[in-house]
Amino acid sequence: MISPSSAWATLRPSHTLLVVVRTGVTLTRLLDVLTLTADDRRIQTVFTHDPDNPPIFSAGTPGFLHRLAAPLITWQEAVSRRFDLAVAASENDRLHELDAPILLVPHGLGFHKYYPGTTTISGMDPDRLTHQGRVVPAAIALTHPGELPVLAAACPPAAARAVVVGDPCLDRMLAGRHRVPLYRGGLGARERTLVVFASTWGPDSLLGLAPGLPERLAAALPADEFAVAAVLHPGIWSAHGPWQVRAWLSRATAAGLRVISPEDGWQATLTAADLVVSDAGSLSLYAALLGRPLLLAGGGPTVVPGSAMESLLARAPRLTPGGDLLAQVRGALAPPDAGVAWSSGRAPTSGYVPAGVVDSPGACASRLRPLIYRLLGLPEPSSPAVLPPPTAPSATASPVPAYVVDALVTDGVAALRRFPAFLDAPPSRDERDHRHVIADLATATHGQLTGATVVRADVHTSPRAWRRDAEVLLSAWPSAVLVTGVDRDSRCHTLSRDGVLFTLTADVDDPAVLASLAYLHLKDPAVRLDMLRLGSRLVPVDSRS
Repeated sequence: MISPSSAWATLRPSHTLLVVVRTGVTLTRLLDVLTLTADDRRIQTVFTHDPDNPPIFSAGTPGFLHRLAAPLITWQEAVSRRFDLAVAASENDRLHELDAPILLVPHGLGFHKYYPGTTTISGMDPDRLTHQGRVVPAAIALTHPGELPVLAAACPPAAARAVVVGDPCLDRMLAGRHRVPLYRGGLGARERTLVVFASTWGPDSLLGLAPGLPERLAAALPADEFAVAAVLHPGIWSAHGPWQVRAWLSRATAAGLRVISPEDGWQATLTAADLVVSDAGSLSLYAALLGRPLLLAGGGPTVVPGSAMESLLARAPRLTPGGDLLAQVRGALAPPDAGVAWSSGRAPTSGYVPAGVVDSPGACASRLRPLIYRLLGLPEPSSPAVLPPPTAPSATASPVPAYVVDALVTDGVAALRRFPAFLDAPPSRDERDHRHVIADLATATHGQLTGATVVRADVHTSPRAWRRDAEVLLSAWPSAVLVTGVDRDSRCHTLSRDGVLFTLTADVDDPAVLASLAYLHLKDPAVRLDMLRLGSRLVPVDSRS
């Protein structure tokens, strides 16, 4: 990287800010803070991490920095230069080696966990906050005044450096409430209830206690009523590796689970959630502060007694991982105010938000930015201090290879429920109660296609060419009654063995569900083609033959 003082530099910033990155978690937190200074042309921001003092969850951090395209210097260069300010989100780096005033911010929501196997509160290690009798950080950011006595008890000399600023991550999520429809659309939950599986790391985490829960949750919830997304702590990805994590979740993704990147997207996903299934990680507290209904599991010896997390675990509804998941989810969503839309101007209230978590939500930018500029020795910009909303999540769902579809017809209106069929359990063609199977030609197994009532082959050519292809497929799969395909305009086309062609459109997240309506109508013309029920929704359907 060219020095700002070099003759080759295009701009000549007067101040340099060093970002000390320990893990992927700390980097995501630091990026929230940097939104307050990143566009100031008086400041050159550079990043560093210390490979000779690696944390447990160090894997993946260099790649994250590389994908960020951040200006990066070595730790040796960082300790040999003077910086106007260094910002860190962990006291465990060798911060005392740096020549700069240091701002230490939390790497989670508050201080509610011990380091494993100790009684030292994570973020408040006195042996790291001080060095040779000197308090290392120039300022220690806290989220709430209630943390001051905790810090004073853990490290008395450091308490004088504490500044209550609130939480930038929460404020970004609050700033994104108007974007919820955008976030939900990106998660395939435009018209569906979004359930978020959120797990911290460790054996007492939700994933550690119930590793099969993501796939069971995705499989237990009717696909046209619910969308399921998973947010896993970056420590899980670092400890096991992205390939292994995705391999372990492959059955769940085959059931429609969307897996959110550990680097970005989790804030928007949590903001858009209708229900969060979680544990003793910070995301549970964030969800409670956002007013989201919760189902919690886990806890363990690392939770600090008297903390907001202990209070939340005691008050929020508990998940029984081996129980009826659909019933538990519906029960958690049952309170009358749990479905209040963000567009109403207020979040639904859950009734178990613990006190003393974040001071003055929404005010962090107006507190944190003046602190940063005071430490930098620069006048604060005249523009308002604002934390931006999170960017929309980019997670896409893999196509579900096959669905088992149940239908109940009442007064001619079909109520449909689709459930994923797993690869190792090919569904039978049991026609009782209109049960049938729809299998995707591109992703289903041979066994699933052999037992399918409806074969899906999406329309990538003209409707006329697709019809010719559909006739071939009906010959290839003699058990199929229909072939269906969704085109680029979200229209669902179906062709029967008798040559009956329907084109159906409706306001649904997956138009392929309309093929089941066409199938039922062909079985019994009394079944209406212009209407169907998905959960509590009565959906008008436009049909033409």
